[in-house]
Order: sequence, then C-alpha cells, then structure tokens
Amino acid sequence: ILAGGIFNGTNSIGGQTRNYIARLSNDTAALQNLAVTQTTITWTRGGSSPQFRRVTFEYSTDNVNYTPLGNGTAAGSNWTLTGLNLPTGQNFYIRARGYYDSGYLNGSESITESVRNAFLSVPLLSVVSRLTHGSAGTFDVNLPLTGTRGVECRSGGSSGNYSVVFTFVNDVTNCGSAGTTGGSVSSGPKTNQCTENLTGVPNAQYTTVTLNNVIDSQNNSGNVSVQMGVLLGDVNANGLVDGNDVSAVQGQTRQPVTATNFREDVNANGIIDGNDVSITQGQTRTSLPPLPSTSPATLPSAAPTGPVPVDSRGSKTSSTKSEARTAVRNSSQNR
Repeated sequence: ILAGGIFNGTNSIGGQTRNYIARLSNDTAALQNLAVTQTTITWTRGGSSPQFRRVTFEYSTDNVNYTPLGNGTAAGSNWTLTGLNLPTGQNFYIRARGYYDSGYLNGSESITESVRNAFLSVPLLSVVSRLTHGSAGTFDVNLPLTGTRGVECRSGGSSGNYSVVFTFVNDVTNCGSAGTTGGSVSSGPKTNQCTENLTGVPNAQYTTVTLNNVIDSQNNSGNVSVQMGVLLGDVNANGLVDGNDVSAVQGQTRQPVTATNFREDVNANGIIDGNDVSITQGQTRTSLPPLPSTSPATLPSAAPTGPVPVDSRGSKTSSTKSEARTAVRNSSQNR
C-alpha cells in the first residue's frame, strides 16, 4: 500500500517519519460479499476493507445501463437495502458503490465498487408425478428438469387426476399457489416438498405444471415449473404407443407391482392384468406432440445468499461473479 502525504510528529505513520510517500504492508485481507435475494441486497465487508460514509445500490439487465435502487443502511461495516421486488427467472446485475473520504485532510472522495450477476430462483432438486397403485403402494414417474422428457403413462381416471410433487433444496415455508388450470397446492409430504394436485389433465399432450410464489427457509422466492407429458400406455416413454408397449405390458401380467414394473400397471389399480393390456392396445398409434419450445423446467429464483440454483443432479445451473474496482477522484495534494 502506498500512501501520499507528509508524515511526521503526531502525524507520523507507524511511528515513522516519511516525506511525501510511505509504503505500508497489508497483513489483513480485504473481504467482501454481495448477496442478493428478491427483497434484499446485503453488502458484507470485513478485514482491511475501508469504512464507507455512504453506499448506493443499482440494477441493470445489461451491465451497462443502471437504474438506482436506493441508499444502503449501515449495520457495522455491512450495508443493506430492503423492501425490493427484484425479478425472478432472468439474469440481471446489481452494482454496489461505497463512498469514503480520503486524501489530504480528507479533501478527496474514493469509490469502491462491486458488481454481481444474479439469477434468482428457489433451488429445486426434482419433480415427480405420483400415483397410488391400490394396495401395491405409491410410485413416482420422474419429470426431469433437464434433458430427456418425462412421460406419465398411467391413467389419472376419468377426470384426469394427477399429483405432482416438487422437491426443493431447502425446507419450504410457503408453497404459494397453483399456476396450472385445475390445480390446487398443498404442503408436503416432506418439509422440503410441495404437491400440486391436478384435475382435467388431457391425454397425448404436454402440460406445464407451475407453482407460483414459492418461498423457502433461506428466503428464496419465485415461480417454478416443469413440463409433464401424459400419454396413456406409453410404458417405454418414447412418446409413441405401439406394439412394443403392448408386449411390455403382456410380459408383466400376473406379476406383483414393484418399482421396476409399475409403469405396466397402466390403470394404477395395483394389478397388472388383461385390463392393462386392453387399455394399451386401445391407445396404439397415439403419440405426444413435439416438445414445446420452452425449456423442460423453469428455475427462477437464486442467486440468493447461500446456494445457487441447482438442477436435478444437484449441480450448479447458474454462475455468480463479482468484480471490485476502486477509483479515486478529486485528489488534491496527495498523488
């Protein structure tokens, strides 16, 4: 660290007299973290970071043009701005600027700036379609968040009733509301899960299943959705019902329903028999339309304090970067 000025007497530096310039050893790191949730921005600072006189926060979608959000409130060396309603499901930038006095007799002002790229979401682990197969138990069809589509091949009854279970990284404090027509939402069955119960789900179609305004224990909030393809009798999940599906069901008749063959129990009554074969035969040559152009899963939410958004394998799905730079302006006698 180089400091400019005249250092002698009571204004000595480290007990040493120096004329015009002094060099200091910095043995403590300057620490900082810019954390963003939908409602709050917190700039945590420590170590040898300078103490700010004031802090401003700004918002941008392109990292070029910024809109002021407001002035931060100090809590020790940390600064916070609350009462926000930042967008979910899109990338944006938050810029924090801290202002502090410097120079000869504090006649100048310096700026420390930190920029964070954020994507807000409620971190989601997995989504399944869950049906009870009579006395055989409950079985799930996975609805992947990325990659291969999920196909529900079982009957939801004459009313097309299905239960879709969302499992999140953190415990959920509010499951929000159903964003799908004919849907209703309930908490659970586990503390990190929400269930959306659907009715009137059509066959041979994709349905977008959405939860609106979910809030988790880390105060992440937003909407989450997944595409569910429903094709009765498509036990091999290739998007087409044909002789291969009929043969697969026939090969499992009179077998106990288990985790490996529950798809062949097409009517979900807990027994694989001629009724399942007949249903599948009646659906031959039906197929799902092309996958909708939107991504299979929407993970809005994020890059909040703590975990960033994750996909079904628990890997990172968005990145966060911070950059800090310091500019000094209006310097007078000190160079």
